[in-house]
Amino acid sequence: MAYKVSLVGVKRIHHTAEVILAPIAGRVQGGMIMQYGLPFQVVFRSTDPRIRNKLMTGTLYVLVSTVLSVVLVGIVGFFIVGGYVLRLLRNVRTHQEHPLPEWDQWQTDLRNGFFMFVAYLVWLLPFVVVYIVVLVGNNQEALPATDSLDSFGTAFSYSLGAIGFGRSLVALLPTVAGWILGPAIAIALAQRMELADAFKFRNVLAWVARNWVQCLLASVIAGLMSLLISVVASLTGALALGIGLIVTLPFGFLMSSIYQHHLFGQLAQSRDLTVMFPELANPG
Repeated sequence: MAYKVSLVGVKRIHHTAEVILAPIAGRVQGGMIMQYGLPFQVVFRSTDPRIRNKLMTGTLYVLVSTVLSVVLVGIVGFFIVGGYVLRLLRNVRTHQEHPLPEWDQWQTDLRNGFFMFVAYLVWLLPFVVVYIVVLVGNNQEALPATDSLDSFGTAFSYSLGAIGFGRSLVALLPTVAGWILGPAIAIALAQRMELADAFKFRNVLAWVARNWVQCLLASVIAGLMSLLISVVASLTGALALGIGLIVTLPFGFLMSSIYQHHLFGQLAQSRDLTVMFPELANPG
């Protein structure tokens, strides 16, 4: 019952999402358009006879993983979900009729999900280090000499304000870096499911330099949609006497992951990947 309620609740935002996001659907290479409502169509308008089973199995994975996270065992389940959505990304990129895969490769998904975790960690660690150094470090700003106590107090206040503003900007570094680099990292991994592909730094950065606007837009929209899905999942779960939250919240997490990586798959499908993978230019 709770699963059906959550399914109906999330489905209601499908048409709303299409209306809101249609004006900002940017044209990309080859005349293709990023379809921000398409991930919902894959779920709610799919002709895949197995779609309901796939969603229920995925929701169960997230639910069990969340419960077991208390003893850190649940992280294994989240790695599996991560590997699963990488396969979704690859299926979208290769134009599969039913891109949502089966949950029948949990060992491979576990491996690939762990690879994704390591790749994100390595790529974003420098930005996190800068964030920690700037915000936690005891930085001292030199203040101009003054004979007036009032002038000194004013200068000190302005200096603190400037430092605070600068630190606020630095605090955004890991987030913005994740928004821009995240799609590229996932696309690089999904190509062959090899960790080494994510660490071809020159190739990945060259691709990001050409497509950073599209990456940023896809990540921001995926984040906003994830927030909307979470709100809908929470409300529908509460309407189901609160017990429904046990199902609706994991389902919302799964839908957010599906939405995000479907967008990344569209990005990979529509942009030139030969910069990231030169061998694609000569497939023979």
